[in-house]
Order: sequence, then structure tokens, then C-alpha cells
Amino acid sequence: MHTQTFQLKEAARILGTAPSALRYWDAQGLIDIERNPQNNYRRLSMRTLLAASDIAFYRNELDIPLKDLAGLPSFSASQLDDMLARQMDVVEGQIEQLLDTQRRLSQQRDMVSAAMRLEKRDPFPSKPAIARLAKMDAKDPNHLGLCLREPRRFAFFIDARSPGTCIDGIVDDGTLLGEEALWERQPHAASLECLMKAPEDDYAESNAPALLDQARANGFDPRCLVGYFLMTQEENGRRIDFNRAWIICT
Repeated sequence: MHTQTFQLKEAARILGTAPSALRYWDAQGLIDIERNPQNNYRRLSMRTLLAASDIAFYRNELDIPLKDLAGLPSFSASQLDDMLARQMDVVEGQIEQLLDTQRRLSQQRDMVSAAMRLEKRDPFPSKPAIARLAKMDAKDPNHLGLCLREPRRFAFFIDARSPGTCIDGIVDDGTLLGEEALWERQPHAASLECLMKAPEDDYAESNAPALLDQARANGFDPRCLVGYFLMTQEENGRRIDFNRAWIICT
């Protein structure tokens, strides 16, 4: 019966690995490469190619060290299953990490998109997307961790009577009800959504006074300005924070 064989370079190309790797696996007893009796060239049978594809998968996709694969040809089904189960745990952890990275990237894009959208608009009527702000304590590991994992949780409160004073806050998603409240959304209060910009190192120089004056010019009576961080961008040599904000009116 004719059995198809593959030259070493051809097999390496098919497997997406280097010929030297195949030679090494052969030397380590992980696969069994034959030699053509006519020219002494290495060749792989179809079954050897299948065995090599397993090794390539374990090495290239799962990054299993060769020392952990040394006894693979003599593994029982139970031993092989144990090894695969351990790798499954590793892969599931990696998937979870990638999903978390994907979620963070999606949030970052949403924040940048909001900054671009708001920069093109004057303050407009809009219900605040946040219901409550707790007072931020940067020394509290829980507060700090929440803001580092989700930057849009980092928020601020500005009293309309003192627009140069900004108090750091943290967006409460319902888990910080025991913390001191900076602000809580009132169901019937009028509010205007806007982009609050401030130098990263000095929020006393923010555009809050101009935003409050603009609201007054349109017949509103501002009580405070609240919002959360979106992104930082350099403007005229200074790093400027962009914040999604709402002017809360009486």
C-alpha cells in the first residue's frame, strides 16, 4: 500500500514551524522521522505529520515547555487528559483576561467618542447618566482600585457658588452607599450636559465658570456641576482633562 510522505521542509511549511524544530523533536523522541533509503533525506509519514501537528500545537499555541512534553509518546490516556485539563484551565484564564481587556478597550473608545461628541456642542438638556457621587478618598484602596480599573468612575463636584474649587468624587454604582455623598440626582432637577475641560494639574483653571455663565445666559439657575473623567489630551503645550459633565440647575 502506498503511504504518502512529506519532505522535511514541506512538513515544516504545512505545520508552520521550522525544519530545525522538527529535527529537534525527532532527536528528543517526540516524533519519529524516517529517512528515504534512496537518498537518506528525512521524510514524514502522514501519521508522523499528525503527531508533529500535536507537538506544534502544544508548543506554538499553548507554549508548553518541551521538558513537559518529554514523556508525551508514552503518556497514558489518563496522563494526556490530565495535561490537557491543566492547559484548559490556563486557556480559560487567558480568555477571561482577554475579555476583560476587550471590555476596557470598549469603555475607552466610548469615553473618547463622548469627548469628541461633546466638544462639538453647547450645553444641552440631558438627564445625568450618574445617580450618585461619593466623596473620593485616594488613600482608600477600594476607591483607588475602582478608578484605576474603570477611569470613568473618577468624578468631580463643583459648587456653582465656587466654580474654582473642584472636589474629587467617585461614581457610585450602588456599592458605595455607605460612603459620604457629594451629590445625588434629584428626579425633577433640570440639567444640561456639556464638556468640562481643565488642566490636568490645576482644575481651578477649568472652563466651569464659562459653562455656568452660559447656562445662566440661557435662563437657568445653576446649582452645581458634576461629571466624570473621559480622557486627557494635550492642548497648547498643556495636558487637558476632558470630562463628561452636567450643569445641575434649580
